Amino acid sequence: MPIAPWGDHRAKVDGAEFERVVAELLREAGRDLSDFRLEQQQMVSTHDGQYRIDVTLRFSQLGVQFVVLVECKDHARPVEREDVQVLADKKRAAAAHKAILFSTNGFQRGAIDYARSHGIALVRLLEGALTYETRSAPRRGVQATPPPWANIPAFVGQHISLGDDGKIRVSVVAVRMHLRNFWPRPNKPMELTALRAAAHSQRSAV
Repeated sequence: MPIAPWGDHRAKVDGAEFERVVAELLREAGRDLSDFRLEQQQMVSTHDGQYRIDVTLRFSQLGVQFVVLVECKDHARPVEREDVQVLADKKRAAAAHKAILFSTNGFQRGAIDYARSHGIALVRLLEGALTYETRSAPRRGVQATPPPWANIPAFVGQHISLGDDGKIRVSVVAVRMHLRNFWPRPNKPMELTALRAAAHSQRSAV
């Protein structure tokens, strides 16, 4: 029973469990990063004031210290553009390098478009059983129940992004997935050169 990225389905998880699952996914995703740190409910100071961030990530890459802000939204309906805009404003004010918005529901098309334009990664938490597929399709509207040997996790993440062709793409965020999967990859030699130059500049300043 596929669920569209904008589909109105709310994962059956309470707020505390939601944030715990998100923290576990991110902690596992960053396990191989240098100087990786994860803080929950941290107060981040900016020139606009202080913000309480659900999860703050810090790690080193190419000699540069990166900061990622993560927020968790548990709404009765798909996340709207305004929610993504608020996180983008916090990212800008805190001079963070990246931001990730997790949701227990879908994302409206306006939210997906805005996230693409402002470098915000969108991840939807979904019951793992809903990703189980079988060749012998069940009755219409009935979700197949995965057998115990399938080892389906209780929850999975769906990374929702917008491609250059304007089509929405969905990929499963596995426990072993690396944080780089949420990172915009340099698609031009100039961008990669600039990243390496920044890393060299910071090392020289130490």
